[in-house]
This record gives sequence, C-alpha cells and structure tokens, in this order.
Amino acid sequence: MRITQFVARSVLLTALMVLTSISQAADTRPVAVLVPGFFNSLSSGYIRVTPDKLKLEIRPYFAINIVQAIEAQGVDAVVVNTLSPVGTLEDNGERLIRFLDKLKSIAAYRGRPIHLIGHSAGGLYGFYAIAHRPDIGIKSLTTLSTPFHGVEFINKLADNIPGLADAVRFINLDSLPQLQPENVARFMAGFDLPKNFVVKVFAGEQRVKLLPTDARGLSWPMATISLLIGKRSDGIVSVDSAYATGILLKTQGPMPVQKAVSTIPLEHWEQALDYRVFALLGILNAKYIRDQQNAFYGSLARNLKATK
Repeated sequence: MRITQFVARSVLLTALMVLTSISQAADTRPVAVLVPGFFNSLSSGYIRVTPDKLKLEIRPYFAINIVQAIEAQGVDAVVVNTLSPVGTLEDNGERLIRFLDKLKSIAAYRGRPIHLIGHSAGGLYGFYAIAHRPDIGIKSLTTLSTPFHGVEFINKLADNIPGLADAVRFINLDSLPQLQPENVARFMAGFDLPKNFVVKVFAGEQRVKLLPTDARGLSWPMATISLLIGKRSDGIVSVDSAYATGILLKTQGPMPVQKAVSTIPLEHWEQALDYRVFALLGILNAKYIRDQQNAFYGSLARNLKATK
C-alpha cells in the first residue's frame, strides 16, 4: 500500500515538474510590430469593432483583418499606438523606441523575437529605432511602400500650388517637408546599422483603370497624384523609391536588403486601412482589397516564422 502511494506521489510530482517546466519555458514565437506611417491616427476608425483578444490593435491604421491574417499564422501582432500623426521622423522614431522598451517589459513579450513591419514612413521610423537602439534586439525590418527616395511629388506640388509652403509653415507641419527627396536622403545618411541585419523591402503598384470605382486600379485621387510622380507607383510612393534603388546604407558589416520579386497590387492606403472605408468612397469591389491584404500579410507572417 505504501509503495503504491509512493509511486502515485512520484508520478504526480513528476507531472507537476513537467507542467511547471513547460509553463516556464521561453516563448520563442515571433512578434510582428506594425508601425504606421504619416497621418497614422487621422483615419476614421468608427467602422471597426476590435475583439477583446486583439485589444492591443486599437488604431484604425492597420485593418483588423490584417492583424487576424498575421495571428492566424502563429505570429502575435501588435500595432504601435503612440506615434504622432504629424510628427517628424526623429520624433516618431523616439516614440517607437519608447513603445518597444515598454513592450519588451511586458511578461508576455519578454525575450521573444521582435520583427518590425513599417508601412510608408513607418519604415523610416523603424530604421531610426534600429540605428539608435540596437540593444533592443529587433530581429528584422520589413518595409512596405516606404519612401526611401522621399515622396517625389511633394516638390512638384510646392512648385505648382502657390502658398503651399507658407501653409505648411503656418500649421507647423514640419514633417511634410521632411519627406522631400533631399531631406529623406539626409535622414537615411545618418544611420549606422547593426552587422548582418536583415531588411526586406516591398513596393505597391497599381495603374489607372477605365473605372475609378474598380479596386484593381488607382482611385481618382491617387491617379491624379500618379501623374505628378510620372512613373510606376502606388499613387503616393514610386516603385523605385519603395525598393530603395541606388541607396547605400552605412552598416557595421554586411546588411542584406531583400527586394520582393513582385509588387503588391494595392494603392498606398489600401495596403493598411480597413477595406470597408474604400467601399464608402465608392469602390464597388472592396473585398478585393481585403483578400489582397490577407494574402500579403499572411505570407509575410509565414516568412517571419522561418526567419532564424
């Protein structure tokens, strides 16, 4: 009888030890930190209802289906919600650093690999954080339609719209001129990135279609801007700019820049915002946007899981 009790207790103790070791084992699942770009909190969010389990995803910049597409692949998704919608590149870079410091202090994320995904200027904020705080331990940076050559049409707007420069100064919108090509080049030249750091760059591209209500082509505002850009683009950022063509970055050693083979068939804001917003704007096949978002971000999450 005593032997039976001893064996039972030993089995129970062993089981408890195994369960304890499992619960204390390091969580190595990757975390995708989604970094919004310029005007990051000015888009209307009233259309969305965020489930409690995704309460960290509280900004309308990244659609809830994007977060779900990432998490369906076993990758946690967190949206940065502390940026300034009209802040400078440096200001939002510092805000991103503070967000990452706080995130890494939370038990659920401590010690886990962090991957940044920056849309538009969010990619520039990511570069700033990586260069200024390599100790944070960011595993990789993926940029989507980030204007490495600047937003090229801004200079043309300033040249052709009388009073635009004065208006920008009046409302203290210092961050808009920062996106001019010469200023982005100056911003990027100040970086010294960690050795062997991986950067993956993606570009969006759409063309003018016969019907501006077709999600597969540029909407009329984007089509108008694309004429100012004068080359392949997503309606805001040219493909060359998003691919960082011709840009050499200072590093402490080799830094692979992996350029996507194909472009994303969505215009600039469709790459991140809720597809239902575009239905309100008259797009007839808005679910095309959702399907492209799900396919792209789901694939991105699978690649993050494979990153060593």
